[in-house]
Amino acid sequence: MINILASIEGAEPVVIEAMFPTTARRLFAAWTEPDQVRQWFGLDPTMLTDVRIDLREGGHWRFVMRAGRDREEYLEGQYLEILPEERLTFSWSHHVKTAEGQHDQTPPSQVSIRFEPHGKATRMTLEHKAISTEGGRLGVRKGWIASFESLAEAVAAKF
Repeated sequence: MINILASIEGAEPVVIEAMFPTTARRLFAAWTEPDQVRQWFGLDPTMLTDVRIDLREGGHWRFVMRAGRDREEYLEGQYLEILPEERLTFSWSHHVKTAEGQHDQTPPSQVSIRFEPHGKATRMTLEHKAISTEGGRLGVRKGWIASFESLAEAVAAKF
């Protein structure tokens, strides 16, 4: 188990930080290789049904989640900055499409992750900013905390 530091509930931006007992290279790969993302991302990593990553500045990413029979749910964005093993920045939008043709999506926000080596460990700091509603910030904070916990378990299991 790792010690996770998180910004106050509802605060803008949402900031989550933890020290992971692994290298920055390994953590960066966990964010950028689809097979690794499937093992830890989200409130329940088993909900991911598709992970697409075009890892280049301007490239797109999309994570599809299992939803009900009559709806599709996914997260997507564009990579804005890629500094391997140092920083990863991307836009973020949550989409829900229903069988009736309704499509709701959140306004774009931005996620930035810093990887800072500390001996045999790495401090990872995530900042998710420009989330338009307090409810959105609460949900995102909860999701990122769960993701950090799952990532710590995946790192311990050595992928």
